[in-house]
Amino acid sequence: MVIVIAYILASVGLSGLTYYSLGLYADWVWFWVPILLAVAFYLACNAFQYSLCIVLGAFYQHSKVEQYEPNRPTMYLMSVTAMMLLPLLRTHISKSGFDKLPSKDTSAMFVSNHLSSFDYISLLAAMRDRKMVAVSKKENLKVIAVGGLSKRAGYLSIDQHDMAGGVKVIEKAAEFLKENKTNVGICPEGTRNKGYPDPLLLPFKPGSFEMAKLAKCPIVLMTFQNTNCVFKRFPLRMTRIYIDVIRVLEFSEYKDMSLSELSSLAHEEILNHLTEKEPRAYLHHFE
Repeated sequence: MVIVIAYILASVGLSGLTYYSLGLYADWVWFWVPILLAVAFYLACNAFQYSLCIVLGAFYQHSKVEQYEPNRPTMYLMSVTAMMLLPLLRTHISKSGFDKLPSKDTSAMFVSNHLSSFDYISLLAAMRDRKMVAVSKKENLKVIAVGGLSKRAGYLSIDQHDMAGGVKVIEKAAEFLKENKTNVGICPEGTRNKGYPDPLLLPFKPGSFEMAKLAKCPIVLMTFQNTNCVFKRFPLRMTRIYIDVIRVLEFSEYKDMSLSELSSLAHEEILNHLTEKEPRAYLHHFE
């Protein structure tokens, strides 16, 4: 938020300075110029922010380091960039249930449905005051800029065809949680739900919950809605994204459950919420 405010103040200041330097203040006909200049300078600041992400992302993407430790400055850079991107894409986030979240000093496993690559972009913007990484498919960390920054932030990449490697990733995520280094997000569906809304939610992979069991940490159950419509509605329609925290499971509540039982409980809670809130989803992209 500090960076965004700084960009806004810089844009207004440069606009006023340019307006004064050109002597346009002498004729009221040019009263509209400062407004136009302020918008132009702010867009230039956005361009600078995205260029910085591309350069840094490209650098870290080619780094030989397999797994970085969670890095707060990189997380913050990603969160601010996501926050700046939302209004440009005519996107607004509505949050609910965030008062249920554990304290910022407690790391938790965040479990959600998976509709689009925009899920975590919106989550970064909504939770910029918290440390957050995610377990993501290996292919996602190869995306230009985003992949490199995610890698440097400490995101964990998983190869869905490598069972042994997947176990190591879950153990590493558990380490991050247990040592309170960061929150970790995961989508137990394992892949994006391309058929949404039929079904509303794909089956969960029980092994995803092993990290919480090992770390003995809280599990945050949450949902995304309409993240799959952003690019299909833009620029003609605004998109309202809903991010709901449904419930927080403490370790004492699930310690005696098997992974299958825990997975079933989480799946049922999330599916019930998506069913209840289905009327506010954009089932047709231009409704």
